[in-house]
Formats: sequence, C-alpha cells, structure tokens
Amino acid sequence: LSSSMTSPIDVLTVELPQNKKIDRSKIKKGDKIEWHAGYRESGLIKEFEGEIFSISPKLPLEIVAKDYMYNLQGINLKNSLNKKTLKSFLKEYVSGNMEIKVDPLIENEKFSIKKGYRRSVVWTLLQLKKQKKVQSFFKGRTLHLQDPFKKFTAGTIAGLELDEFGDAYKIIEDNLQVQEEVETRIIVNSYNAKRGILYKGKYGESSWKRQKEYDIDGLSSNSECNKKAKKLYQETAGNSLLGSFTTFGYPSVSHSKFVKIKSIEEPTKNKNVFVKKVEKTFDAANATYRQIVHVGLISFKQENR
Repeated sequence: LSSSMTSPIDVLTVELPQNKKIDRSKIKKGDKIEWHAGYRESGLIKEFEGEIFSISPKLPLEIVAKDYMYNLQGINLKNSLNKKTLKSFLKEYVSGNMEIKVDPLIENEKFSIKKGYRRSVVWTLLQLKKQKKVQSFFKGRTLHLQDPFKKFTAGTIAGLELDEFGDAYKIIEDNLQVQEEVETRIIVNSYNAKRGILYKGKYGESSWKRQKEYDIDGLSSNSECNKKAKKLYQETAGNSLLGSFTTFGYPSVSHSKFVKIKSIEEPTKNKNVFVKKVEKTFDAANATYRQIVHVGLISFKQENR
C-alpha cells in the first residue's frame, strides 16, 4: 500500500499465490476491495478500502486497487467553487454512502477556485491544496479535508498524544537525518525569454544567516516567485528530521499526522515529525508486516505570522 500527502490517490497492490483454485473470473475490475492487517495482539485494522483498477492477465495474479479518490477524478464539476463552504460544494459530487469530514477550523470558511467549470473534482481538490493549503484524502469511505498549518501549530502538537518510535524499540531501520533550523532566506529567479523579463521572489528571515538561490523556469510573475520561495523555505529551512524509518505494522501510521521519534543513541533525533508518506507491505511467505514512514518539514514559524 502506498499512501502519500503529495498524491491524492492511495494505491494497493496485491499479489496472490499461484493457486489454480483461484477463480480469476470472479475477480473483476470495479469490484470493492478492503485490506485489513495487523497482529494477534492488536487485532486487524482496515488499512485500505477502494475498487479494483486492474488485474494481471497471467499468474501469479496481481491486483491493483485505488481508493475512492480515483472515482472523483472522473466526475466533472457543474460549477466552479465560488464563495462556498467545502462541504456544501462537494456534497453534490460525493455519493450518499460516503461521508465528507471537514476539519472544524475550516468547515465554515468559504472558498473560491476559478476556472473549475467542467474540470474534475480532483482538479479542484488539487487547486485547493496548491492555492489554499487545504489537504484532501480518503480514509475508508470518508473524504477528509484539513489545513495542516491551522490544524497543527507548535502549541497543539505539544498537547497531542503521539505514537512513539525509538531505536531501542519499534524502529527496525533508521534512515533519518537531522536538519537543524538556521535563519534562512530563499531567493527564486525566473527568466521569461519571450518578454525579456527577470522575475524575482524571496521568502525567509529578515536577519538571515544563510541564503539559498534557485533559478526556476516557467514562473510568470514576481508573485509566483514569492510563492515558490515560500514553498522551498518550508521544504528546506525548518528544524526537523528528513528521510524515513522502517517499523512494524503496529501502531498503524498514516500521512498528514505527527509521530514522536525517541533515540537513545542519537538524542538530537528526539523530535515530533510530520509524516508525508507511508508504504505498507505484508509478506505472507515470511510472515512479516512492515511500514516505511517518510517524514519531512512543515514550517509553522512562517505560516502563523
């Protein structure tokens, strides 16, 4: 299972054993599929729900399934999102047996996304993420929408009960690297050859000690350069851990949440980190269940000014 905050659709790949008793004709594209995994002590947890997208023509039989976000990719909007709450706008396109859950911090906020008419629902959700920082993802039959910069602040994280992973327990393989926060300014340049104009943008600390400069093609204004500089700042200038770690299948980890790292060997890694991607693998032959958890930066210092 691959689940990421950078990709709107979760993808499950299942390889069934070579067994002639498996009737392939009973497995069809579009069939509903669920994956439950866990241990005897913790019980099974539903990790995925969606529909079969493709089936391999030969044995061993491989099934690829996608979550319900994929269905919204094929539904076009009748109207653009214009000064409406997210739930009131999306309820027309999300079927009755599914739920829309908008974080209370943004549920009454009215949003507008231009040029959405006849584009897909997923296009609008991606624009919400790009323009308004609103994330969207499915968990089971529920479409979740949240703004992580509003949902998670430095204060709220301190009060959360986070799943803890340490090098003395739970972490099987550690590929995490410490990135200490340095006062940084990001500069973005973009040259428009047709107009002969150099656009510039910047973002970061006014008392910067380190400056990073990027030349990026395709930006068409100083405003776009400023937005790109802000995004690069969030990805490169915070105080956090970067990389990934491998752990057992429990506790179940999902993206867009925080977990706590506790290291005895390297105390500098003792941080609360934001999960950006999770890959889950159950190996029946070796009876192993593993999660590869990818973490990254989310900068509250700049976002909450």
